[in-house]
Amino acid sequence: MGDKNVTVTDISIINDHISREAEELKKRDSKPDIDPARILDKELVLIDSVMSEDETEFINNFCRKLLKKEPEQADIDSLSNKLKKNPDQEALIYDYVYSSKKVSPKIEVVGFSRAYFKDLLSFDGMEFVEQCFLLIMQRKADEGARKHFSEVVANGFPKEQLIWELRNSNEGNDVNVEIIGIEGYNNFVKKQRTKSIPSSIKSAVYNLIHIRKIRSDLDGLMGQMGEVIRQNDELRKENERIKTRITQLEENQAKIEQIEETHERIIKLEQELRAGERLNHLENEINRINNCDFNREFHKKLNFLSSALPTIWGDESKINIDPLAAVDTCFFNTNSGNITIGAYTFAGSNVSILAGSHDKNLTGFLRRDAEITEGCDIVIGKGVWLGSNSTILGPATIEDDAVIAAGAVVTPGTHIPKGAIYGGIPAKMISDGILSDEEKLNAVKIAFERNNGILFSEGWTEKRRMMFDGENIEAHFLTGKSGIVYLREGKFNIKYSRSVTEAGKLIVNTGKDEKVFDIADKEGMFELEIKHESVDEVKGWCEVALRLENFEDDFGINIGV
Repeated sequence: MGDKNVTVTDISIINDHISREAEELKKRDSKPDIDPARILDKELVLIDSVMSEDETEFINNFCRKLLKKEPEQADIDSLSNKLKKNPDQEALIYDYVYSSKKVSPKIEVVGFSRAYFKDLLSFDGMEFVEQCFLLIMQRKADEGARKHFSEVVANGFPKEQLIWELRNSNEGNDVNVEIIGIEGYNNFVKKQRTKSIPSSIKSAVYNLIHIRKIRSDLDGLMGQMGEVIRQNDELRKENERIKTRITQLEENQAKIEQIEETHERIIKLEQELRAGERLNHLENEINRINNCDFNREFHKKLNFLSSALPTIWGDESKINIDPLAAVDTCFFNTNSGNITIGAYTFAGSNVSILAGSHDKNLTGFLRRDAEITEGCDIVIGKGVWLGSNSTILGPATIEDDAVIAAGAVVTPGTHIPKGAIYGGIPAKMISDGILSDEEKLNAVKIAFERNNGILFSEGWTEKRRMMFDGENIEAHFLTGKSGIVYLREGKFNIKYSRSVTEAGKLIVNTGKDEKVFDIADKEGMFELEIKHESVDEVKGWCEVALRLENFEDDFGINIGV
């Protein structure tokens, strides 16, 4: 802004505030009347990204980008009626932003080809400066300009003049926004410019421009200083990380030394044992080794891994386990065949599933190393219960819902029919397990009551733990996109937790109605009501189907009353 743009109306204001601006430059203590975060933390939306030749696309863009919601029928009808009266889409957007002010307060719209003089004058303080830049320059004001112009206007500089100056600047002429209603002020400026400006005032204006230049340079230096401070802070953090790493390395070195010491003690004990010496001290020494901190932690981790993960001897690709089966604690051997396990099959501890065998007709080395490579396939159906310490020797087939009693040995060639109960060594049929439909229903009813009217059915994993609101709670997980839950009449709180944050939907169908819940966060809670008409009078429960839409991941839920 040079002296050619200065008018008589602001000469006295400029002259009165030159010394004040110089003093404020030294103090650097400006306090804007509006919180900058109110303006700076907003999303910029380009008007061209909203407008479209297709009316439907324009309405969709308008609702999603400016109103921050999905279009509803009321929105579609209202916008369509407005466009019929005036098809100018830009005018409609401008009306919502500046007249009716219905646009989301979290956004700022830029790129208008026209603006209204009266609308700009309706803003005050820092917000007035920001709106001038957004509408006239079609960009946000930089920090220095925002602060400076806010102070100038606060000290009496006419807002009309600032609008005129910005519009007639080089940048304003390049953008070329039409300001409707400024014509009268243009005529006023032309009249004022015909009056002469005293040289003393011009000198004062030059001084003001020089002071502003100094202020701009100081702002640049302050920015550089801030970057240096930031880099210094990063170096300090990196130094802390290095110190932490050194501490970890020192701790690891101490553990290595402890391991070496333990190893030497074991070698010494072995030598003494071979020589027949100090046998009476052997137990004390072994206890001493096992009680050292490292070994205690080592054994703890080893025990956990051995009980939580399946152990496989042979080719892992020959095992096909349904994701809904729970057989993580089993031992598998696939050297002589394939192993297939269906959904909902589960096993107790120390269960062996052995599709591996040796040739009994061979002897010595050959019997051990020349293993049989095929013919020992094991097929286990859905919902089979494998009791603790049971052993399955291939080839063998166990059909759906069968039960293998604890400690039983299923010998090669055994075929166990659906639902049968087998036990003993070798395993023999204890019961055919055949139940009438009424007996099956009664069994489910008893389980339903035992679980307080909440019974998970198809599509879910076994009970696991999930984190919710900082607590470790019991949950079931979907491994696919859908599952079934039996619920009694009443209201239920459904807590969920998942591994990703992609937005999606959870669709809940009770048979009578369907509810859709938006899922956006990694964890959350919603309420579900099961009404009386949704409950099967014979069974006593409502069969609720849950289905994921638009995402698929490890989705866990906890249902409570």
